[in-house]
Order: sequence, then C-alpha cells, then structure tokens
Amino acid sequence: MKSQAATERLRYLIKEHKISFVTLQEPFINESNLESYKVNLGMQGAYANVNNKIWIFWGNDLECSVFCSEDQMVTCRIKTHANQQVYISVVYAKSRSAGREELWRYMRVFASTINDPWMICGDFNCILSMDEKKGGKPYSFKKSLPFIECIQDCGVKDIGFSGNIFTWSNERKAEDVIWKRLDRILCNEKWNEAFNINDNIHLARISSDHCPLLITCKNSQQSYVKYFRFLNFWTDIEGYQNIVKDNWITHTSGNIFWEQLEDEVKTKEEKYMISMDEVDRMQMNKGKAELIMQHKHVDNFWRQKANLKWNLEGEENTKFFHAVVKGRRKYLQIRRVCENGAWIEGEEEIGNLCSKVLSELIHTSGYTY
Repeated sequence: MKSQAATERLRYLIKEHKISFVTLQEPFINESNLESYKVNLGMQGAYANVNNKIWIFWGNDLECSVFCSEDQMVTCRIKTHANQQVYISVVYAKSRSAGREELWRYMRVFASTINDPWMICGDFNCILSMDEKKGGKPYSFKKSLPFIECIQDCGVKDIGFSGNIFTWSNERKAEDVIWKRLDRILCNEKWNEAFNINDNIHLARISSDHCPLLITCKNSQQSYVKYFRFLNFWTDIEGYQNIVKDNWITHTSGNIFWEQLEDEVKTKEEKYMISMDEVDRMQMNKGKAELIMQHKHVDNFWRQKANLKWNLEGEENTKFFHAVVKGRRKYLQIRRVCENGAWIEGEEEIGNLCSKVLSELIHTSGYTY
C-alpha cells in the first residue's frame, strides 16, 4: 500500500464492486496513517492489530466491531441485514512453521467457543497440496500437515476459487520465479447455512506480490433491469472509437475496458507461468501497466455518476461523495459463468444456460423427458 498505484487499485475495487469489508495484510504503512486511509477509501470504521500486520476497514452499511485480536488473527463480529450475528477472522500467518503453531492453536480455541457462522480469510503462509506451488525447491507434503489438521479440527472448509490458482509470487525472473496459493477463504457449516452463495475470485496481481481476493457472500435475490447510460469521460480514453466499433455488435455487460484488461492480465500471467519466456513476462508487465492507467479514469467515472464537479484532488474519496453516489442508484451484484470463453452474467441468463446444457446432456444420453 505504499505505492500510489496500489492505493488507486484498492479504491477502484471498492467502488466497482461495492465492497463493504476490506482487509490488508502487512500494509507497510505506519499505524498513524490508518484514519487517513479510512477516509480515503470512503469507509466508516478501521482497525489495526497489535503488530500493525492486519488492517481492517468496514463501510457504514455494516454493524461491525472487533471481537478479539492477536498478532496473527483478528476476529470481527458483524450483524447482518437479517439481524444475524456472524464472525469474520482475518489471518496473516507467520512465514515459519514454528511461528504458525500459535495461530493453529488459537483457531482451534475460537472454533470450540462459538456456535455461529464463521469465516476465516487471509494469508496463511502455507499451502495444502503440491499443486498449490510452482517453481523453487521440491515441496515436502509434511509441511502441510499441521494446517490440514487445524482445518479438520475447526470444522471448516475451503470455499474454492475462480481464476489463477496461485495468489502469491516472488516476482523474479523465469529461472527463480515461485508461485504459491497462500491466500484462501475457509468457513464453517453455519456460514454455508447463512449464505447460499459464497464466491472467491482471484483477481490479477497489480502493484503487489499477492493477488486481491474478491469475496461475495449473499443469498440469491431477484434480478433487476439495468438501463443503458452513456458516460462522456469514455471519449477521453485512447482508442475509444475503435473499441466501440468492435464491440457494438457484441453482447457485452459490465465495464468493457476494465473487465477486458483484468482478464487479459490474468491470461498473460498464466501464459508466462507455462512458458517462462522473457517475452511473455514483458507482455504480462505491459498488461499490468495498462490496467493501472485505466484505474486513473475511475475518478472521472464517479464524478459523473454523482453529477458533481470537483476541482480539488482527493475530494472524491470523502464519505459525502460516496453517500451521494449510493443515494442515486443501487447496483446489482451478479454472479457470472464462462461458456466457451464468453462470460454469462445474471441469474436468468445463467439459469437459461444451465437448462440448455442439461437438455443437451439428456438428449445425447438417449433419455426422454
């Protein structure tokens, strides 16, 4: 979080995905800056743990409080819109296995004391299988056993993910590069009962050696019609006319520029992981730079959404600015599935796709219905 690019990306993700709960592990910033970052991100509450390794922010739509805090785990108690009490634990585990033993012990103790929905998220600095590491020295499976035993004792499960399997890289050149899945989301059965939709998307790594984890926890809800509105700041982006021309006859939902670049960066990183070619590495870094540049257009986007004119830098991140935007329109959060490289979004569209696939399977199997 020391770099401006990292801060801009976080602000973009919060605004684009309507994020209410944000965690940062090892922010590399003095705790005295916590309050200013809270305002900058448009959040209501903020907390830093005792060793300043875990920062947590929450919005004004959450009733959140810090329940307990240790050097490797902070647990928040949140009251949902359905007036249900849930717990979210944020983890930043120590790099050495001996140091993580205290975390495993504390997780077991906490699991034995609650009977409510519980999610654990963050950097566990440990993998669960050999498939979760690429590059470097050969992996010894016995290093995973303490973590596996802790997960079993706590009665939690990994909710899975979509995107690149690896969440961390040492960002070195081909012969020395290492990838691992160090970050994950765990939850107990009570959590699954409380939320029938739990998604974890591994986003592209930009300005950090870890990729952001975009987590969605909700219950299925009715879809609403989204009307088209033109935002004139798009015309300031280089190549705008060509992109409109190329996409005019193509069904596209969401933000064309951002979603396309986000997917391209992940694809280029996956290509480099396979080829380990220096040219592919340069293409990956170029894609990341282009995505960072697109984040700079976010401020113009939100200025027009609120129909406000701002002349001073930083004003767009105040609570008032966010309140104006939220008051004008509620955004629909939707899930998406990929079919033959194309993203299908919306509950009705996904339902139609499932019916289509199921019908084809039944037809090819020879059964009638």
